[in-house]
Amino acid sequence: MDDEKYYQTVAEELRANRINDALWTKAIAKSQGDENKTKAMYIQLRVEQLVQEEKRSKLARTELGEGREGEPEDVAVAAPDEQQKVVQWIVAAVLILVIAFVVKNWLWPKLETYL
Repeated sequence: MDDEKYYQTVAEELRANRINDALWTKAIAKSQGDENKTKAMYIQLRVEQLVQEEKRSKLARTELGEGREGEPEDVAVAAPDEQQKVVQWIVAAVLILVIAFVVKNWLWPKLETYL
């Protein structure tokens, strides 16, 4: 397994002083306050965290159907928007039918008495 990219990410985060405070605190606890061990423990914990995040991300993409051969990855991401549009069209159609029913059965008979 090529984990260098994770270590590279952590190195860049450390250089930019972007440290996960909760993870740093956990590293201090695991290293029993030893400053030399804390940084090494933090790096190890952060790499494990990045690996887990990538696994969850891949699993989520797989569950959404992304990444299938010959299919663009953004197709699955766009699906919820398309589903929302279909639902909006169905709701609009139902509202039109309800309005037509009310006009035909309730409003129209009343208007006929005046015509």
